[in-house]
Amino acid sequence: MTHEPAGVDTTEQSPYEPPPEDTPPRKARGRAGAYALLVALLAFCALAAAGGYLLIDKLADRGPVSPEHAVEGFLGALLTDRDPRAAREFVCPAIRDSDFAAYLDAVASAEESTGRDVDIAWNHVTTTSENSGDATVTADVSSTTPTGAEAQTWTFTVVKDPEWYVCGFATPA
Repeated sequence: MTHEPAGVDTTEQSPYEPPPEDTPPRKARGRAGAYALLVALLAFCALAAAGGYLLIDKLADRGPVSPEHAVEGFLGALLTDRDPRAAREFVCPAIRDSDFAAYLDAVASAEESTGRDVDIAWNHVTTTSENSGDATVTADVSSTTPTGAEAQTWTFTVVKDPEWYVCGFATPA
């Protein structure tokens, strides 16, 4: 018979002892970490969305990047889309109040007199001279009606402020 000393526990202890009393339960620590991760993820997404919006907004506000783009945008808005207001986006402030509709009135008159649409096209948009702040651009503009076709070379003065804008143009008389 063995004798055990009084008040001493001789049973073996498990290698897995409970955490000390001042340590929060395991479940609470895991939940707090998940919340912190969720907050960090939401903050990252919000910052990414804000950055993407600002980047897209900045790119959307860019004007024409070359003299040719300014002329092509102007011709497309005025002659293809037949939208004088849209054409104003491609011109400098000095001529924004010009009556571009007068050119469209001439086209409308030709269409009324023939009873058919006038087909207007352009090609060979070329910068003929350019320096740091301005350029001269030409474009071959042609109109086709049931009675025939006519081709002209239009000359554009294009200025960079800070992007390229049409600030004047001349058509042959």
